[in-house]
Amino acid sequence: MRLARATLGSVSAELTDLLDRQATFAMRQTDPAEFLLAVVRFTAFIHSDPRLEVYVQDIVREGGVFADTRRANEAKMVTELIAQRDQFARLAPDLDDSERAEPAFEESELDWELSLAYFDRLAASERGDSSGLPVGGEGLFDGSVPRQLIDLLTAKVRNARRPTTPP
Repeated sequence: MRLARATLGSVSAELTDLLDRQATFAMRQTDPAEFLLAVVRFTAFIHSDPRLEVYVQDIVREGGVFADTRRANEAKMVTELIAQRDQFARLAPDLDDSERAEPAFEESELDWELSLAYFDRLAASERGDSSGLPVGGEGLFDGSVPRQLIDLLTAKVRNARRPTTPP
């Protein structure tokens, strides 16, 4: 609400305070039934004043612009990370495991999730080339595709730098 409050000066401070209090109350409910009732009351509250309804519509519109910008930036990052991945594969061809087959369900997935084959699949899912990966997140601080790609490339580079000792 704070972002919208800063950008939407046309709504009175009294209305924004009421909206903040209603939202805070709803989010503090720990019982699922009470939470749902609070959401119903919150929705009714928003629809009770046309100014609030417009305010919320503006917040949703701003949120959409923010989400679109984030998606576009993440798509650019994925493209840049693919270039980095390709450079890594050229510089360390012995570590290029992009042809690795996905393991069967009962097999270990750790090696697979640290492979360039998995990188390629994640990158393709972000570009919309394929699906089937559970990908989500809220930005670079969790499990977003760019964050996963960065982590995977970082692990590959660290492994490439480790000295190999003969048995």
